[in-house]
Amino acid sequence: MLTQQLLNGIILGGVYALISVGLTMSLGIMNISNFAHGTIYMLGGYCMYFLSTALNLPFFLAVGSTIIGIGLVGIVIERLVFRPIYEGPPLNSLLVS
Repeated sequence: MLTQQLLNGIILGGVYALISVGLTMSLGIMNISNFAHGTIYMLGGYCMYFLSTALNLPFFLAVGSTIIGIGLVGIVIERLVFRPIYEGPPLNSLLVS
């Protein structure tokens, strides 16, 4: 019982660390506060759930497909939404995301 709780805590801490590193990188590298980061993370979770339950894909194939798919979604969002506002005032990134 204790080992299961410890493992759950480590996994949840890893998830929180992954989210925080993504937010820190988007603010530090692009100088844009991306408040849509959580939404994209949730979209990845739902995509993984759909691929593994509705389409009955094996776990690792669903994980790989989700990583590629959500990565492409992130690239499209960066190119179409965030790239035009890089040179503008920082308030624009808050409004866009």
